[in-house]
Amino acid sequence: MADKNITNLKSITTPAQTDELIIVTDPSGEPSNSKITIENLIGGHTFPGTTATTGFASIQGTNNGFGLKKRTITFNTADTSTSTLTLADSGSLILINGAGTYADKITLPACATTDVGVYFDFIVTTALSGTTSIKILTETAAAAGSQGFILHALKADGGSGDETTSTAFTAGGTDFLTLHASTPQGTRVTCTCVLGGTGTIWYAESIQPSGTIISVSTS
Repeated sequence: MADKNITNLKSITTPAQTDELIIVTDPSGEPSNSKITIENLIGGHTFPGTTATTGFASIQGTNNGFGLKKRTITFNTADTSTSTLTLADSGSLILINGAGTYADKITLPACATTDVGVYFDFIVTTALSGTTSIKILTETAAAAGSQGFILHALKADGGSGDETTSTAFTAGGTDFLTLHASTPQGTRVTCTCVLGGTGTIWYAESIQPSGTIISVSTS
C-alpha cells in the first residue's frame, strides 16, 4: 500500500463491520493517521441485512445503507423458547408473524447506565392466532429482578370503542408486556430504555386497531 493514493485503491460495495477506515486524529493539534473499525464508528449498531440475532431473521439484502433505512428483522411465533435481543439490535424494526400457535417470548437486552436510548420497534404484520400470545420481557424478568416497564397503551377501535391504559413503573412488578391472543395486524409497540443499570426502566407505547389491549404484569 506504500506510495499509493487513496483514490487508486480497490473499491468495495459490501463492507463488513470489522473492516477498517483511515481517520486523522487531532487534526487541529498534532494530526496523525489512525484507523477505526466501521462497527466502532457507528457505535456498535448493526448494518441492515446482516445476520440476525438467534430467534430472528433478516429480510434485507446486504449493504442496505446504515442510516438510510431501519434495519428490519422478522420474528415468527415458532415455539415457546425465549429469543433475546442484543444492544446491537437497537433501532431495529421487528416484524411479528403471529400465525404460529405458540406462547412465545422475546427478552430485551441488559442496559447499563450508559445505554439509555436503546430502543426497539415491533409491528404485527400477521395477526396472532386465537391461541398465540407474545411476552416481551425485561432482562431480569425470569429472575424476578428490579427492572420494569412504564406502559401507555391505546386500542383505537373508534368512538366509544377506544380504550387507553397507563401503568406506572414498579421495580420487578411490571417486568413484561403481553400481546394477547388475536392481537391484530397493524399493532405497534415501541420499547425505549430510559434508565439503565440495576433498576432499568423501559418506556413502552402501543397502539392497536382492535382486540385485547396490551398489558403489563409481573413474572
